Amino acid sequence: MRALDQPCFWSFVFCLKDPVQFLLDNQRPLDLEATYRATVKCVLREAEDLTSMRIGTIPKGARLKVVEQRGRRVFVKMNGSDQEGWISYLSDKGVALLSKQGLRGRGPVTGTIGASELSRMDDPASLLEVGRGPGGIE
Repeated sequence: MRALDQPCFWSFVFCLKDPVQFLLDNQRPLDLEATYRATVKCVLREAEDLTSMRIGTIPKGARLKVVEQRGRRVFVKMNGSDQEGWISYLSDKGVALLSKQGLRGRGPVTGTIGASELSRMDDPASLLEVGRGPGGIE
């Protein structure tokens, strides 16, 4: 039997059945005041639905403002352009298509997964990485 003054160590591993839904369920809403950068070439659509008409692409590296968020779909306006429309900010495989930019555009913000900030993050200084995928994905 363990004495009460002895430390207890926990060690466990878990696997998420749907990591994208887990991220969506446990994130803060995207910051509508922030600037985001496209991490890959993204398909721009005229409506939220993935079957709506393609109206263009957002090039990798483009700076964007998120105007509205619905799940993993966001309505964006590209900085320095009149181009706007709907894109996914997470692919169906969990690839981060947008990253939140720090002050003066100095790279991604610490404590984010792409564009997402976890709502229950105890240590905002920890940075979580999500893999990168090919260009032009949704």
